[in-house]
Order: sequence, then structure tokens, then C-alpha cells
Amino acid sequence: MTRQVTVEFPEEAMQVLGVRPDQLPQELREAAVLRWFEEGRVSQGQAAALLSLTRGEFFDLLNVHRVSPVQMTTADLDEDFRHG
Repeated sequence: MTRQVTVEFPEEAMQVLGVRPDQLPQELREAAVLRWFEEGRVSQGQAAALLSLTRGEFFDLLNVHRVSPVQMTTADLDEDFRHG
């Protein structure tokens, strides 16, 4: 099931971002999913699925947006090193 959401977005913002109106829905989807991934709310696989991408394509998207595919806190890394 999908749900349609209406978002008001200032015309000036699209101009500043260099986004055409027909590109805006995909740009907003990507921005939301990338943010959720960074926050740890979705996994790599879930994020890829939300965007209808393969994991490889999702990694490419992460690279384009300069988002690390490794979302670990300093505490996570410390724990990994202690038990790794």
C-alpha cells in the first residue's frame, strides 16, 4: 500500500536547489530516506527498498550525496574493537 502526501514547497527553494518541479517528488523521497538512514531509523536494505533501488544503487546514491554507508556511533565502534 502507498500513501500520497501533499507538500507545499516554495518555488524559490526549487530555484535555489536547481530542481525542476517534475524532479521534486523524487528529490524529496531521497532526502527523507537518506536522513532516516543517517539517523539509524532504516537499514541499508530498507532504505534501498523504500527508493526502489538495489543495495548497489543505494550505495551509489550515498556516494553522490556524500553519506557514509557505515552508520555507527563512537560507542558502537569502541564495542566492535573490544569484542572484534
